Amino acid sequence: EMVLLQLEAGHPVAALEFVERARARTILEMFLQRSTQLDLPPDVVSPLRARDLFSGLPDNAVLVTYAIVGDYLATWVANRSGLQKVEIRVAAAQVNNLGIRFYHRIRHSGKGHSAGGLSGELYETLIRPIERYLVPGAEIIISAEGTLGLIPFAALRDPATGRYLVEEHSITVAPSGSLYVAGKERWKFLARHRGRLRALVVANSRATDRLPALYAARAEAEIVAREYAPGSLVLIDDLATKQAFLREAPRFDVVDFVGHAVSTPATPLWSYLPMMPSPPSQNAALYASEIYRTDFPSTALLVLSACETTKTGLFSGDGVQSLALAALAAGIPSVLGSLWNINDDAAADLMFGFHRR
Repeated sequence: EMVLLQLEAGHPVAALEFVERARARTILEMFLQRSTQLDLPPDVVSPLRARDLFSGLPDNAVLVTYAIVGDYLATWVANRSGLQKVEIRVAAAQVNNLGIRFYHRIRHSGKGHSAGGLSGELYETLIRPIERYLVPGAEIIISAEGTLGLIPFAALRDPATGRYLVEEHSITVAPSGSLYVAGKERWKFLARHRGRLRALVVANSRATDRLPALYAARAEAEIVAREYAPGSLVLIDDLATKQAFLREAPRFDVVDFVGHAVSTPATPLWSYLPMMPSPPSQNAALYASEIYRTDFPSTALLVLSACETTKTGLFSGDGVQSLALAALAAGIPSVLGSLWNINDDAAADLMFGFHRR
């Protein structure tokens, strides 16, 4: 309501600040509690004021914030120089309908090209109106929630050129602009005085009563670990226990989990990563609630090579709404995850290329 009032009064910057106050506030507060070393303004109280938010963006970055305001979609476009554009013209019902259809089309078909028409419609709806502010090669930081949070922006395809958005820009998705800026500062702090990164790679390829075996998981883990410095550690199958993960992960720069994930958007704290039991009678599930209660003082990147680790519910909400958000709340500044089920072999190929870069 306050966002709408500020927009109607002609105060778009104040409206954006209200969006930031309402969005992922709990995650941001938990992140800042774990990150006392951040080089943020001394008087900062989460979330950031607009001037600090804009100045905290990288030089070649554009923050795009989407929010449903009343019956319409509002879009703010900002960079280090300040707010560049506010767009309010698309009906919220239209965006929600397109977003849900696109998500389910990809999720159930497993092929992005089968949803090409919807991808183009979403590009025209969400990207075309602000395209002139997306300078070539710029990093685009997307902040969205609810139905918009289910949209894979990288897969939006320009009908005019046939090119995907990710082919023109690097894309980061953040729960809020303030959390993105705080994460960048945390990343810079962790990167100081470090040489080659050390990684912990944990892989559980075993089948369960409900989940199939992952035949590419072992090879993925072994190959990924070779890309990192001596002292990296690989824990596969019988060694991939919850106790070992929680004991070892906090001391590594990069943590990579390869296996299944079980997402429960209705009760997100019960989403979990299936580990191996130790002893055999013990519950082997690593829950989102356990991840966000763990300190990761050295970890700059968590890779969740598993299904639906960034999936949240259809409705906006604060707090830990997915496995990926649990990791952010734990103070890990960068998390790579997935919105839907992923093929074992395809995921391995993708991860090989990602870690080599």
